[in-house]
Amino acid sequence: MTVITIHLNAGPNYISFPAVSTENFSMILAGISGMIEVRDGVRLFYKYDPILSPYWISVSDFELIEKGRGYYISVITPGDIVYNGVEYTFTFDQLRSRLLREWNLVGAGSNILSIPNWCKIVDPITGFPVTQIEPTKSYWIEYYDCLQPIIEPYLFISIISLGISIISLFISLRSMRAGPSQIIETK
Repeated sequence: MTVITIHLNAGPNYISFPAVSTENFSMILAGISGMIEVRDGVRLFYKYDPILSPYWISVSDFELIEKGRGYYISVITPGDIVYNGVEYTFTFDQLRSRLLREWNLVGAGSNILSIPNWCKIVDPITGFPVTQIEPTKSYWIEYYDCLQPIIEPYLFISIISLGISIISLFISLRSMRAGPSQIIETK
């Protein structure tokens, strides 16, 4: 078990939890429960679900940490979430395998996760693309912006075969334009 500290600034924070815990959010957030902003009787601690409307879902006190998930929390004063947990790491492919269609709010675990240049990840605070995901923070990732540009071997072979067929057809058409061929009869 490791003691994890997540610093929160006053106002909106996009966070992730770099360690899983057997404690639920009621216990994890106990030290800051009076600091969490409440609007219309609802605590501003959400997770984002790209499938279920209204997309922002209030996190229940009884829920456990979800690996790789990003969370939104708004607090009225700066403070720290401190809890005990078992750290976990993610590879980029593991993170990508968890993505649902459209936008996702994600975190990386306890490791800094480098992002390939063909994938666009956005910092929710600045709105700018980033090249890595840091522990305790969360980021926006759009499913379609991170489809891996891979040409499978069988597809590559098909493309080459198609190219050869087109060249052969071109040569055949060109020789037909040159004039009629002579038919030689043998007796």
